[in-house]
Amino acid sequence: MKRNRFSIIACLLAFTIGLVLSACTAGSPTATPTPAATKTVTTTTIATTETSSAAATSTSTTAVPTPLPTTLAPATTAAPQSGRPALAGKKDSSYFADALFIGDSRTEGLLLYGTLYDADFIYNKGYNVGLYFSEAIKIGKETQTAADYLEARKGRYRDVYIGFGINETGWELDNFIAVYTRVVKHVMNTQEQANIYLQAILPVAKSLDGNTYVNNTMIRRFNAAIEKLADNLGIYYLDAGEAVSQADGSLPEGVAFDGIHYDRAYVAKWQDYIQTHVAPPKQ
Repeated sequence: MKRNRFSIIACLLAFTIGLVLSACTAGSPTATPTPAATKTVTTTTIATTETSSAAATSTSTTAVPTPLPTTLAPATTAAPQSGRPALAGKKDSSYFADALFIGDSRTEGLLLYGTLYDADFIYNKGYNVGLYFSEAIKIGKETQTAADYLEARKGRYRDVYIGFGINETGWELDNFIAVYTRVVKHVMNTQEQANIYLQAILPVAKSLDGNTYVNNTMIRRFNAAIEKLADNLGIYYLDAGEAVSQADGSLPEGVAFDGIHYDRAYVAKWQDYIQTHVAPPKQ
């Protein structure tokens, strides 16, 4: 009986403790987990900040293109090696030590009455473009064709003056220009660094106007073709007739014994024109 009583008391005590513990558990607050929305908001905020920062960086480092100029600077071009050489300071006669003059008896007159003693000369009486390759003439101490002379002296000259035409005014003009072109091209090929000048046929006296071929009308016609040839080949045209002619384009009477070959005073005018119309050396 006594044992049963203890059993009942133990059961009641256990039940009472269970009720007390259950009540304590019901009164304690339960921890609330962090809502997932909070993480979403945080993530969104960071992403937005990074995007804004990247956009700001991109804007600050983008290069602004330089606007094109409205006016382009002119291109630099080399000085022309053709046309009519401009009037310039007079060159001393010693400057022509590297010059060659090729022509007929008028070129001989430049040698005899002029003072270009240091220059070289190829000339002959009655000489014309058709004889340049074929006729052996006295050149210095040698007898040879003008073509052979230049072949043996390639690159020797800085300036070459060619003066043909007075003996060819009886030719067909086209034929003269065709042959003259061959001559000039040969000179150009052998003297590649030289300034080449085609000299105008100098005027003659008005008293020769009745001559069939040697007259100023014919000379002007041939000179127009010579200047065109010079332009086509890219070389100089030298018109010393400007220095010796009258207003009508003729040579004054009495300054050439035959109306063609100049006296010393007019050769000096011709030479002075040459000395004051020298193109700069080729570079």
